[in-house]
Amino acid sequence: MCIFGQFYQAMKKTIFLFSLFLSSVVLPLSAQHRFGVKAIAILRLEGGIGYTFFTGPDAAGFATTVKGFGSGLGEELNLRQSIEPLLVGTDKIYLSIGIGNSINKYRFADNLVPSLSDAGIVSFSPDPDTSHFYQNTFFGYTKTKLVTSTLYMPFNLNIIPHEEWQFTLGGFIDWLFFAKYKMKYLFHGLQVKELVKPGEMLTLPFNRYRFGIHAGIYYKKLGLGMAGTWYITPTFKAGLGPQVHECRVTVQYDILDLTNLK
Repeated sequence: MCIFGQFYQAMKKTIFLFSLFLSSVVLPLSAQHRFGVKAIAILRLEGGIGYTFFTGPDAAGFATTVKGFGSGLGEELNLRQSIEPLLVGTDKIYLSIGIGNSINKYRFADNLVPSLSDAGIVSFSPDPDTSHFYQNTFFGYTKTKLVTSTLYMPFNLNIIPHEEWQFTLGGFIDWLFFAKYKMKYLFHGLQVKELVKPGEMLTLPFNRYRFGIHAGIYYKKLGLGMAGTWYITPTFKAGLGPQVHECRVTVQYDILDLTNLK
């Protein structure tokens, strides 16, 4: 099934569940509040305290790990943020649309190395060079890591059942514009770093345009929340790479009304 076929089937299920939710929860609440369109600046921020991983048929060979985080925490931090300038709905339930960017970092547990065949098929396998030593500890220097950056357009349904709580469920369209691959290992006791630069990485058969879904819960009183993102579209084109889907969860989630900041 093609990407758009997969997206269509996923959207059919999503629309059914959304319609059920709309009729049982949203409409009764919205009837009690005034409906309108509002131009505003909402910043939705998923900060660096998050974890990225993969799902899908080939996910077992794409396992990620927290080992190595202690050797350079700044290198492991992820970021996902968007500005939403248009809200449609009430003060309790509204739809929002925006634009944002993300930086996702995937540190592989099995010290993977990418390779591209003459047929244009990308594969990832454990580093075959036995002279490359990987420590695989939390504070270890060594790691193999994929870094991606994207621009995305989120469409969110926001529900505020209580003044201190906000729930979000939505989807997004995503464009991959940057990717690099980093390998850090020890060679006869010396620290070595290899980098596959963006110009080369973007020749791999990535799905550059993807669809995904997002959900979050935010407690306004403490300014804390949890959020998760899952890509419906696989990371690589069908038949040209591992069939995996990117995921992200975070416990550092914030929603700010920039128009009310002083």
